[in-house]
Amino acid sequence: MFARASLLTALLAAALVRPAAAGEGVEIRWGHEKGKVYRYKLVEKSDVSFDLPDLSAFGGPKAGPARAVAHLETEPELEVVSLKPGKDPQASMKGKYAAARCNVEVPARGAQTCDTESEADKMEAAADPFKRAFLALKGKVPFTFTWAPVAGVSKMSGHNRYVPAAFNPKNSKEPLSAAASFVCQQLLQDQAVEDLFADMFLPLPADKALAGDKWKGESSATIYPIGVFLLKTEYTLKEVKEGKTAVISCVSQVTKKPKSEMDFGVPAKDDPLLGFTRQVLEKLALQESSRSGEFEFDLEKKELIKGSVTMDLLITGKFDPPMGGSFDFKFKAVHVRSVERKAQNG
Repeated sequence: MFARASLLTALLAAALVRPAAAGEGVEIRWGHEKGKVYRYKLVEKSDVSFDLPDLSAFGGPKAGPARAVAHLETEPELEVVSLKPGKDPQASMKGKYAAARCNVEVPARGAQTCDTESEADKMEAAADPFKRAFLALKGKVPFTFTWAPVAGVSKMSGHNRYVPAAFNPKNSKEPLSAAASFVCQQLLQDQAVEDLFADMFLPLPADKALAGDKWKGESSATIYPIGVFLLKTEYTLKEVKEGKTAVISCVSQVTKKPKSEMDFGVPAKDDPLLGFTRQVLEKLALQESSRSGEFEFDLEKKELIKGSVTMDLLITGKFDPPMGGSFDFKFKAVHVRSVERKAQNG
């Protein structure tokens, strides 16, 4: 009888008392220390597909499926140079690119690629202004920014001292290289890099968090060639694995920034359709959108492990070319950003 009563008492106590970890929450914070160096692999890729109308009679491409791809992959090394303590501490960071790769695909034109680690690209750079500019990203484009636990990334500076002139499309006589320069000029300006960093090195909750707790952040994404999209993101602490890893999910509301269209970077004299597509892009309407992703944060080392966010868009537009006629366009876009810890330092 005594044994049975003791068992019932133990079961009742277990039902009423929660584990301490379940009620205390976890503190998700970057472990900034002066001199600490982070190295990550960042990937940003947009893939926009649509059907080309038949403009062969006007010197343009024939009808058929087309793609516009902008794939930028960098490996930044980021060092904490100073810390501002307090209720909302900040870290001043400086960075450089240890490696970079890109692939730009222009409809009906082909693809332009470059890799700072490729010996073939280094040899071809003498005759290719785009590759010379891209190869110089490695180690020669220092940048700085501010990084705060809650506010995230801000005050990006350094790219605009190099990118606008180095990636000037007028430097390249070959239309494909000129278009690739145009794309990199958009994706590597200070604001675009800040948006990428802000999205990947996400803002964190101000206080300790329990599973299910939510917080918000804002960023944007430049998608070649259709423009800039504004992202209002809600983050959720999905779970804490073994008390060591915070799994954070996110869902975003997507809107298009007005008058942010790019075009394909190809002059009308080189391609009648691609040269006039800004007329289409200025009339785009966002029909459908979805964006979600997940991150893993190391609670012991106090830094991000990896993460990925994917956005799907359906956009429509109408094109009235100068040579007459009217064409309806339907753009399907997939935009992916991912981050992965590459090395452990400091």
